[in-house]
Amino acid sequence: MERKNYDIFIDAINEVFFGCDFKYQDKYRRLNPTILSTNDILKKNPEPITLFDMYLESLPDSFKETARSEMYRKDTGWIPRGLNEQRIRFYSIEDRTYLVPLLSTPTVGIDSSGLTDSRTIVICFFDNYNAAIEYFCNHLKIPKSSSQIEYKWNKLNQYNRSIVLENFIHIISMSCRGILAIHTNFIEKMRMMNTNIFTNMIDGCFTGYRNDPRQNLSFRNNLRSEFFSLCNNIPIHCDPDFLPLKSGRVVRLLVRVLSRINNRPQPCTPLHAEVTSEESNPIQVADLIAGVVSQKILQGEDPPNLFHRLFFDARKLHRKYSSKGVFVKSYYWTRKLYGG
Repeated sequence: MERKNYDIFIDAINEVFFGCDFKYQDKYRRLNPTILSTNDILKKNPEPITLFDMYLESLPDSFKETARSEMYRKDTGWIPRGLNEQRIRFYSIEDRTYLVPLLSTPTVGIDSSGLTDSRTIVICFFDNYNAAIEYFCNHLKIPKSSSQIEYKWNKLNQYNRSIVLENFIHIISMSCRGILAIHTNFIEKMRMMNTNIFTNMIDGCFTGYRNDPRQNLSFRNNLRSEFFSLCNNIPIHCDPDFLPLKSGRVVRLLVRVLSRINNRPQPCTPLHAEVTSEESNPIQVADLIAGVVSQKILQGEDPPNLFHRLFFDARKLHRKYSSKGVFVKSYYWTRKLYGG
């Protein structure tokens, strides 16, 4: 049976992302894993030179002719359909748009990365974390720890860290709906962390600041609501070693704080996945993301590139802590969605 053009489109996204064998001019060739761009599908390439060009040339002429009208068509187009059927993810970087297969279900990953006297905590709202794992392994060739168990930022050499840094925008765009990052020296300064402090640390990202018109109360309420929708009744993987609080407690506090409307917690369902970091792909991806954000902060980026500053509500940090040099800074990133 002849494949429909939509099926060719979905197959092409997968074949390009995972790498494949294809036939061009009566010879089988091997395409290494890469990421398909809509520009690649639409461009005309009269003289195929690279293997990628040859792969694109091997696609049926009817597919390429139809792509211009069908790829973006509202509701029934290939991209909206692929999103609605939960088969692909779509993201933009500058003037190029990229397509990757959807390889996992929504999950939250929480981890941190330490600097000399502070640490960065990241809460990653994933919708495709396994795409990042595949990207680390087969695209970037990033190694796991020496025991080949898990990806760890502090186990990577400088070269592999630079590779992750260079490709960071692809990593977060293909895997995350959003990220909340908190940079603080609280634990290092005070040698403690309790329920009240952690609650205020999360709440302070979303309350009180009205001087910046881009971050008024309405904006912060909407951002809080968006993050709540991405973690309520969704499995949350939290590195059990990064905070003095138990990971299950961190999960419950996070969801309850994000549920608040007018400072009142709403009905919510925190789901804690009790896993170790070596058992959890979401924690491993969060670990590398935390490492990159910490590295950017160490290099003096404030906010770190790609992130926006969230002005922390100073009232949530007691004077007895701030007088001892304790600080909390917060940042966020969200993926611009196409159709969902």
